[in-house]
Amino acid sequence: MKEIHSLLKRQIKRHLKSIDTGSIPEAWERFISSINESYWQMDEDRKMLEGSLETSSQELLEANSGMRALIQTFPDLLFRTDCGGTILDYSASSATDLPFFREGVTGKQIRDIFPPNVGKKLSDAIDTLHKKRSLMSTEFSIAGHDSEHSYEARLLPLLESQVAIIILDITLRKQAEEALRESAEKYRQLAETSHDIILTVDLNFKITYVNRALLDFSGGVNPVGMSVIDFTPPHLRQHQPTMMQKRREGVSDVWSFEWEVIHPTGKSVTFDARSTLLTADGKPSGVMFVLRDVTGRRLAEEALRESEAKYRQFAEKAHDIIVTVDLNFKITYANKATLDFLGGIDPVGMSLLDFIPPHWHQLQLEMMNKRREGFSDVVIYEWEAVRPTGKIATFDAQATLLTQDGKPSGVIFVARDITGRKRAEDELRDSEEKYRSLASNADLMFLVDRDCRYLFMNEMYAERFDLPIEKFIGRPYGDFHSEEHTRVFSQIVGTVISNGESSQHDYKSEIDGRVFLQTFSPVKDREGKAIIAVTVFSKDITERKQAEEALEKREKELVKKAGELEDVNAALRVLLERRQQDKYELEEMVLQNVKRNVLPYVETLKKNLSASKEITYVGIIESNIENIISPFSQRLSSKYQDLTPKEIQVANLIREGKSTKDIAEILNLSYKAIDTRRHNIRSKLGLKNKKTNLHAYLSTLS
Repeated sequence: MKEIHSLLKRQIKRHLKSIDTGSIPEAWERFISSINESYWQMDEDRKMLEGSLETSSQELLEANSGMRALIQTFPDLLFRTDCGGTILDYSASSATDLPFFREGVTGKQIRDIFPPNVGKKLSDAIDTLHKKRSLMSTEFSIAGHDSEHSYEARLLPLLESQVAIIILDITLRKQAEEALRESAEKYRQLAETSHDIILTVDLNFKITYVNRALLDFSGGVNPVGMSVIDFTPPHLRQHQPTMMQKRREGVSDVWSFEWEVIHPTGKSVTFDARSTLLTADGKPSGVMFVLRDVTGRRLAEEALRESEAKYRQFAEKAHDIIVTVDLNFKITYANKATLDFLGGIDPVGMSLLDFIPPHWHQLQLEMMNKRREGFSDVVIYEWEAVRPTGKIATFDAQATLLTQDGKPSGVIFVARDITGRKRAEDELRDSEEKYRSLASNADLMFLVDRDCRYLFMNEMYAERFDLPIEKFIGRPYGDFHSEEHTRVFSQIVGTVISNGESSQHDYKSEIDGRVFLQTFSPVKDREGKAIIAVTVFSKDITERKQAEEALEKREKELVKKAGELEDVNAALRVLLERRQQDKYELEEMVLQNVKRNVLPYVETLKKNLSASKEITYVGIIESNIENIISPFSQRLSSKYQDLTPKEIQVANLIREGKSTKDIAEILNLSYKAIDTRRHNIRSKLGLKNKKTNLHAYLSTLS
């Protein structure tokens, strides 16, 4: 790229401090190159124009036609005005994109063809130019067809108090400057929010910038202006001048190294450091350091080394075989117990499959595929391995996934030789099966093979048939039982052999009708895998069955009697209901008779009596009669105990169809008192705010 124009360098240095003009980022190079070419082109144009202005009037006239030709090809907008801002001439290229610009502006004021704020700014600039008589410039923005555009107007004094105004479209430059500012702000925020310590120093070790992480590390002390040497332990300071001298000479390599820094508490902290040369105007100006605290990692690594040494010592002294392999079965480590098992042969670098019987290979390959996918469960299983002598040893093995950087890297196997134990277990199993099958006890017991042929039986079973044991051995079960029973027995034996589980079944003897509970149990071979026979234990449960049948019969009889009692209870309930209904009907009949044949005369008697004592006696008679004949009142008072006696009287009269007037006369109360008691009765009966008729409701309580 052409040498960067000095004006552009200053612009970048002023606005984009984080970008070095000596090493423009590749993303910016083409864009900066275009701006740089514009600056150089602008200088050439300015020099040409200034040279022309210094030419004599005669030379100017001679060069007039050539100048006009040049102006016509000028890529920007050019105006020539008088000192008052009147446009004398103009030149506009076809690329001019000012939305307000139209042809025929000659003779108009410069301020009239631009927006008011821009026109005023240009008029003020013309006035200032005539006072200073030197080149000046001003910037402004105008809304374009698609977005806002930025322009720079350069004003140049001409002869005869005229002014040349060159308007440049600097939108791209402004956008570049804004992008550079945003980039600078982004990188500044990145530095400030980084957990790593970032600082810059000049070529004399003076700190010029630190981010927040360093302030946090220093306890809030700002080291800007101090020497970075002050934070370096004495035994490392001798290396710093040599490194800085190389930076002064322009060495721009990124250096990575460990750096110890003195913490304000006095402790030495280890950092993983990177340093990069900073330049200004293409020359070295300082160094940037990026530091990451690795003190904790160092301590962890040291602890890890100690832990590895401890566990390695444990592995080497272990009696169990410990082997690690990569994801392709290549052995990467084997402890001393492994070497002893292999007779001193070191298997590291060999394939684990070489030490495993072929019939195990497919299982191991399938398991390793799962390990590659990240299957991390601890798998426990029995494992066979081939000794150097060719014999197969059995191990109780555990396999665990190994990881590195969070990804599967291999598998560790811990295997314990259980060959002797397995041999003892097999012998014990054989003995156990033998004695369990041959054991004699009080129950009937026999043993059949997969074809239901007798292999063994105890004497109790043979005595049931009144035959010696020798007559049964080797003969099929069907020779001594009916066809139907043999079919059922064969099905049970087949099921036990197929699912390997014991089962129990009731069996009624064809000899004497006694009932037995038969338990069928599978018998396995020496390896404990294949089922080779079935043991049948028969327990006599005749008495228990008889008791169960008697109990079942008794339960049926009780159920039958319970049904009969239920029918009796239903009949009694009907009789009781009828008795209650008869009682209600009798009460109603007595009530109606008294009301028709007695109470009217009592009322008449009360009206015709004048003596108070007699009236009192009649009232007592009337009250007693009502208490005797009013089951409704009794029911009402028992169901709604919060009703007062007077309210019960009113309720009784309402049920009889009496009006408020009639009730008031009978009880010698006012209409209002009767209405109040009506309201209280509805509230206490739960009829408040309901449309239920009180007379109809009380009638249902009869």
